[in-house]
Amino acid sequence: MRHLPARLLITLLAVSGLSCAAERGTVLFVCTGNYYRSRFAEAVFNFKARQRGLSWTAFSRGLNPTAKRPDNLSPFAVQELRRLGIPLERPAASPRRLGEQDLRQARIVVALDRVEHEPMLRAAFPAFDLSRLVFWNVKDIPLMSPDVALPIIVREIDALIARLAADRR
Repeated sequence: MRHLPARLLITLLAVSGLSCAAERGTVLFVCTGNYYRSRFAEAVFNFKARQRGLSWTAFSRGLNPTAKRPDNLSPFAVQELRRLGIPLERPAASPRRLGEQDLRQARIVVALDRVEHEPMLRAAFPAFDLSRLVFWNVKDIPLMSPDVALPIIVREIDALIARLAADRR
């Protein structure tokens, strides 16, 4: 399966029998370290979903969380969140490891990079149906710079939120 834009995600959900209607839903963003891309996506999604009055929330996890760092959140993510006017509502929690319960709990699961994450997901969760996941194409540093990667995440989230809002009507 190739990279799926957010607009196709909702189609996949409909085909699989899942609804994106007004009831509360959760989106799980998965990356490797739960320090940069997934944490940024979580903050952007939650801010924009609240702005649109959606009852959806996001959380994030990492397949191989990085060792505890003093800041717990990438300075690139912090800088871009500030530039976008998205407040950091509380001190960032430590990166958290993805568990099978997280995958089951989320209505929508987005892995930030298929090439990087699909093999890791297959190895960690061999019994889990990965066809439920949506893979974006947002590479980690140094393969993709933050000034390229973070705007891609914002665009994908904007498309996803627009679709969730349209389905609510």
